[in-house]
Amino acid sequence: MRLICFGDSWTAGHGVETEIEYKENPTPPKFIEKLREQNSFPKRLGNLLNISYINLGVCGFGNEYIYKSVKEN
Repeated sequence: MRLICFGDSWTAGHGVETEIEYKENPTPPKFIEKLREQNSFPKRLGNLLNISYINLGVCGFGNEYIYKSVKEN
C-alpha cells in the first residue's frame, strides 16, 4: 500500500520553514523545498501508518488545478 497525497500548499508543507523570507515564496530554493517536503503531513501520516508516501502537493495549486493535472496525466 502507498499513500498518495494531492493538494495545495498545506500538503506541500508550506509554512514549516524557519526563514521568514521564504514563508510567502511559492518557488523557494531547493533546500526550502526539501525542508517543506520532509516536514509535511503526508510524511507524518505515512510514518504513522508505516506505509510509503508520495507528496504531490504544490504551493499555489487549488482544487481546479489539481483536478486538471490529474485528468491530463
